[in-house]
Amino acid sequence: MSRLQTYGVISVGLAVSAVSSAWTARANFYATCIHLTRSSSSLMILLNFFLFLSIFVGRIMQKVFFGRLRLLKWRCHLYERSWFAVTETCLAMTLFRDQFDVKYLVLFGFLLVVKIFHWLIMDRVDFMEQAANPPTRMFHVKMWTIMLLMVGIDLGVLVYAADYTTRKGPSMMLIFGFENAIMIYSIVLAMMKYVLHTIDLNRQNPWERKSMWIFYSELVVDLFKLITYLAFFAIIMHYYGFPLHIVRDLYMIIRSFVQRCKDLVQYHRATRNMNERYPDATEEELAATDRVCIICREEMVASTVLARDANLAAGQRTNVAKKLGCGHIFHLNCLRSWLERQQSCPTCRRSVLAPVAPAAAAAPAAAAVADPTIQALQALLQQHQQHLGNMLQQQQQHQQQQAAASGTVTPAIVPATLPDVGNSSTSTPYPPVSREASSSALPVLTPTPLPQLSGYSDSELRALEGRTREHIQEQLAGLSVRLTQVMELMPEDDGKGKERA
Repeated sequence: MSRLQTYGVISVGLAVSAVSSAWTARANFYATCIHLTRSSSSLMILLNFFLFLSIFVGRIMQKVFFGRLRLLKWRCHLYERSWFAVTETCLAMTLFRDQFDVKYLVLFGFLLVVKIFHWLIMDRVDFMEQAANPPTRMFHVKMWTIMLLMVGIDLGVLVYAADYTTRKGPSMMLIFGFENAIMIYSIVLAMMKYVLHTIDLNRQNPWERKSMWIFYSELVVDLFKLITYLAFFAIIMHYYGFPLHIVRDLYMIIRSFVQRCKDLVQYHRATRNMNERYPDATEEELAATDRVCIICREEMVASTVLARDANLAAGQRTNVAKKLGCGHIFHLNCLRSWLERQQSCPTCRRSVLAPVAPAAAAAPAAAAVADPTIQALQALLQQHQQHLGNMLQQQQQHQQQQAAASGTVTPAIVPATLPDVGNSSTSTPYPPVSREASSSALPVLTPTPLPQLSGYSDSELRALEGRTREHIQEQLAGLSVRLTQVMELMPEDDGKGKERA
């Protein structure tokens, strides 16, 4: 047995017991009613019974109009919202604590039930946007019935609250009138969205302007909500003092309205002259991607292909692939629909209104040039490399002169190569040369000629430069090893030359 069934059995049993005991003691309908309304315990039992009855009727209506609800929707969308609404309304009622009685308690429970049905309607309408097929006729009948029923209830309570306030002055009925006015705006917005979603689902091609119509509808509804909040704030401020409980709601509605106005301005800026603002993607740029638009998950075709393909429909010819400033590519129509919601790239979230930055390839080079420390280290490396090449060339000429004067033939030795300064981590340093080996015949060391850099791209040159701290340390270590090897050769050779002289 579920908790609702257990609660219902207990509530019905207590109500029957209270009514039967009162009837037995009075044996008169009028006297029994007077006894039940004046007895605190009997009144609490009857209120509890009517609460169960309201929940029971609400569950039946939910089963009829919405079917079985998912557990996530019940817990997150209804349970949490209900507790928040109860807390907020209780705070509002503190201003009217002197007027609190049974009638207002019943109205409060009725207001909560009506709010729950409004939330269910708005969630069901929003779910239509994700539907792949048009809804059935029975679905339309149920939705229009419950929406018109909620509109009638809201209007009835609003009219009653306005009439009560005009006859008896400001009271707690102001809260119920204000809450139902806000719910009228919400249900009207839900009905407009329902009509727009229905039109879109019955079209063969997606309705591109639907999201813009929804945006304008939400903007107008937020404007009416803002006016209603300001009017209610002014009335409560005039009669009861500062209404602290609605400051948060007033702030949120002002923030929402201002944000929608900003989004409208930015949308017009982002979609103005889209064909000129966003260049067409070329076939080479599409070939570098998977050719799939992440918004609609369909294949993208270059504008040149669309122009010469006679088998494509007219709608497909206009839906060219456009490239944003960040380099990501999307369909033109998909991009327009996305910009109605957000003015940023769907992939990297970069604002489409931001100025286009310089080419990404120039950024690392500019950063490196701007760093004087890296400039100084690079100049030092180039100076040491040039000095080392000159020393090796002088040594080779000196050995050739000695060999020509003595008439001996220098043994053919494979020339050694200098390690690559730009990538010293993969180079092999010279093995240490002993003085005994150098006294007989010095090896001919041929310096590595400087490479021709004209055939390298900018990215390859940046990779060869080795601008990181680890690369610079490795380059300095390689230069130190080569200088040590050369100094081991040069002094010994110079001494022998002096002895011969």
